Amino acid sequence: LFRRLTRDVRAVVDDMAGELRRSEFETLSFELDFGNADQIPPMELGEGEDSLVLTGIADRVDGWEHEGKLYLRVVDYKTGRKEFSLSDVWYGMNLQMLLYLFTLEQCGQELYGKEIVPAGVLYVPAFDKAVRSDVTLGLSDSFGFGGHNACIAFRKAKA
Repeated sequence: LFRRLTRDVRAVVDDMAGELRRSEFETLSFELDFGNADQIPPMELGEGEDSLVLTGIADRVDGWEHEGKLYLRVVDYKTGRKEFSLSDVWYGMNLQMLLYLFTLEQCGQELYGKEIVPAGVLYVPAFDKAVRSDVTLGLSDSFGFGGHNACIAFRKAKA
């Protein structure tokens, strides 16, 4: 069991390192605490009796600086059996990562020192499963593997 877990952890770390090498984004924060005033204040939604205060921790925040602006993406490692569904986001459920991103748009300049532009969210399966397909997938497609679903983000490869 220990050898298998060690192998899986190494594969996940290698995959993350490879993704960062291929991207112009750089990691800015790990375990960013939304609710810790020293990092990012809690998200406040609504007013009066109908107000909510949302807190949480983003696994990773990456940034790419371009023309004086800082483009941010929030990264979530999916380690459990919870399935990601783009339709859940579309219908107002599973909004946690987008709420983090929009909070960073409003409050992130104080933390990072640049004007913030939301660049997106990235869901990363944190387990060692390879998926290959000969089918061209669209932006709204998701696929299941090992009880998990993942949203596919397309990016142009560096020349």
